Amino acid sequence: MFLAVAVFQAAAFVCAQDASAELWDSIQKNGVIVIGNSPDYPPYESMDGNTRVGFDIDIMNAMAEKMGIKVEWKTMSFDTIIAAVNMGNVDIGFSGFSVTEDRKKSVDFSTPYFASGQVIVVRPGSSIKSGADLVGKKIGVQLGTTGQEAAEKIENAEVIKPETYSTAFMMLKSEAVDAVVADIPVANEYAQKQGFVIAPEKLSYEENAIVIPKGNPKLVEALNKALAEVEQEGTLAKLVEKWMK
Repeated sequence: MFLAVAVFQAAAFVCAQDASAELWDSIQKNGVIVIGNSPDYPPYESMDGNTRVGFDIDIMNAMAEKMGIKVEWKTMSFDTIIAAVNMGNVDIGFSGFSVTEDRKKSVDFSTPYFASGQVIVVRPGSSIKSGADLVGKKIGVQLGTTGQEAAEKIENAEVIKPETYSTAFMMLKSEAVDAVVADIPVANEYAQKQGFVIAPEKLSYEENAIVIPKGNPKLVEALNKALAEVEQEGTLAKLVEKWMK
């Protein structure tokens, strides 16, 4: 019995290795890459009616053209995407992910495609100008983001974690929270459209990249190659100008 179990476990391990090694081959064979995405994070991704739009969307579409494949987007909440990647429910995650040491423990990342960071967003007239001013305050963030990580470092702060930033900013508008901590492009989007103010102090520097399941060097290479081509031909710079300025 123990021998049978050992043989079964060994076979399962080999199959898992083979499945992992064949992910890029499988994507090429099917001609489609399935991507986990949370389209509630403008300007990275959002819905315009029934159409998915945004910085990440345009980058991936340009990359897919270079790779000779089609894109299938799967909508899911941001905090579930990494788990979905690891379980094989999607091939990759492309949803404004920041590269962190903690995330590197469970997934691999592509070459970074954008540099960002966390900033504080407040109502006009707020006395909050820096991280020190957030001590003991109520802070809104999106669940599972690096904004949450930054906010939780603030001493005695009460961190409110809705599933979307749209809810967090609604809470800021209604004075349910004192501030929201968010990525710079997201902060700019809401500040411009809803009249919020971005505090002068930047809480962190971060780089955005694509989430890839571990053990897939061929897929990492293919994505990085396509991203490099999109950058070298000037498309990435045009998309930065279109979405992130």
